[in-house]
Amino acid sequence: MRGFSRTMPLAAAIPDSEDKPALWQRILATVLLAGLGVCAGIVFYLFPFGMVLGVVGAICLLYVEATLRDVRLKRIASERTNESICSFARVFDYREVDPWIIRAVWQELQSYCPHAKSVIGFPIRPSDQLNEDLEIDGEELEEIANIISRRTGHSLENTQTNPYYGRVATVFDMVMFMNHQPLNIAP
Repeated sequence: MRGFSRTMPLAAAIPDSEDKPALWQRILATVLLAGLGVCAGIVFYLFPFGMVLGVVGAICLLYVEATLRDVRLKRIASERTNESICSFARVFDYREVDPWIIRAVWQELQSYCPHAKSVIGFPIRPSDQLNEDLEIDGEELEEIANIISRRTGHSLENTQTNPYYGRVATVFDMVMFMNHQPLNIAP
């Protein structure tokens, strides 16, 4: 029998099956980025005013959008000041749903959200939309599911047979999807 979910290992403590980029790959990426910077500098030198104006305008738009998003998220977080993992977990029937999954989803989504830097400890609700509210796309969701799978010991094989397959839109759906996956190894 597994222990309490608070004894579950953190994602950093679990060996990752994927290889980290080698030193030569990181050096190559740095050289390519430097080359792109040089190319951008040449373009700005050849076409100074129009390009600079366009780039400055795009940066300003991105800054305004990010500021508005941060304000919206801080407002949402201030409305949820008394919420924690306890209020999150109460939504689920602990006799039906693996508590390790509940805790892992809560922790991984909190640490993975793009706005985690602007709102520390953003209180996640099961009703939050993954894409619209938390701004997590499909590829990021797969990465999060892999981490949760490794932490909880649930397999990600044969996901097509899962009743939540293709229907994961909210945090609640994410928990239920992982809960319907078979527990194949002791974490």
